[in-house]
Amino acid sequence: MNIEDLKIIYTANLKTLRTSKKWNQAELSEKVGITEKFYNDLETGRKWGSFETIVDLANALEVEPYELFLPQGSAIS
Repeated sequence: MNIEDLKIIYTANLKTLRTSKKWNQAELSEKVGITEKFYNDLETGRKWGSFETIVDLANALEVEPYELFLPQGSAIS
């Protein structure tokens, strides 16, 4: 796996988890305390976010931080 593969997995998981909660980007970004623009940059792969942001996203999405980097169909429910 290379960095591009990881980025594809991360961005897909963010979108899948967000939409499974029926949240739009503005709702999730508000829960995490980041701007909607920054969240959009995360979900589209333009940015990664700090470790703190990744932890905050995982907490809001009710998963462990490492689950944001697991291929779809793995341990994420």
